[in-house]
Amino acid sequence: MPIIKSKYFGKCRVCKSPYFVGDSVFWQKGIRGVTCLECRVASPAPIANSTPEPKEHLETFVVEWADLKEKTRALLRGEKVCQRVGNQNIAEEHTSQLSEFDSWRGYGKNDLSRWIERGFSLPGLDMTNPLIPIREKRRLIFAEEGEELHLDLAYSGIDEHFSLWTKRETIPGLAIRINHSFASSMSANVVNAYFSWLCRALYALETSGVDCDVTMVNSVNELWGAWGSEKRTNTVIRVKRENEATDFSSWSPMLSPASLRSLGFVAMCLHGDAAGQTVNASLGSPKSHSFSVKWNEETRLLEIDCTPHGIYEFPETDMTAQLHKALQAITH
Repeated sequence: MPIIKSKYFGKCRVCKSPYFVGDSVFWQKGIRGVTCLECRVASPAPIANSTPEPKEHLETFVVEWADLKEKTRALLRGEKVCQRVGNQNIAEEHTSQLSEFDSWRGYGKNDLSRWIERGFSLPGLDMTNPLIPIREKRRLIFAEEGEELHLDLAYSGIDEHFSLWTKRETIPGLAIRINHSFASSMSANVVNAYFSWLCRALYALETSGVDCDVTMVNSVNELWGAWGSEKRTNTVIRVKRENEATDFSSWSPMLSPASLRSLGFVAMCLHGDAAGQTVNASLGSPKSHSFSVKWNEETRLLEIDCTPHGIYEFPETDMTAQLHKALQAITH
């Protein structure tokens, strides 16, 4: 069974643990799905119908945006979505128990409800040149005149019995991974400016014809357990998949001011439930990053990072310039 570099996000067919773009996985012809390295080492022979052992400490958790959206709606209706009382209480604190306006968040419960139901919109960034290199893809079409005659079609009485290859301009999909972590000390002005910029950037890409695959990752220490243990967890939100039939407004709430301090926090509570743990009220400590936009040639990912603390103004002009530079790097 050969080792390959994954081009997609998915789950191990044995233990159901998630793997990411660029991760090494095992693949075998004729066997549906792939196997993570740990399962392959533990069981060299292919296991088609094995039952995974329960995991008490699930360090990486993946939730689909559609599921997170429904869970948030349920919370706003006052329903239970978490099995653990502590996780349910924290999820409610950041959704159904919000006031009309919360200065720490920069929005209120009514805003959250409206964005969930109607979407969040802002004008796109100004990007006049083609964002992604346009590629030509040949396509076979049938017409009344062409390069090759198909007698079977002609004998059948079909008028368009000639075929020819034509060129069609297409724009390839773009996988985007977004760092979703801020410290509680970070001003709502900076947090919300970051997500507003993301909304404008992704709206510009989508309306330019780029099929985006969007993933948000909240990587923190001590999501549960003793403070200072430095146990790292990754809460992954699959916002949109490439070739997914959906409109921008349906997933735009994840680009709204509520992206982290409501929706992201609910995802972290769900992570705790899945791991059999009660999350800390602080919801962990984010790893230090810096505001940046980079094209990772190895993983074929557009990586967007943010800094958790220590800044008082979002560097929008610089981030936009970095985005243009990263998109240009895709051509090389």
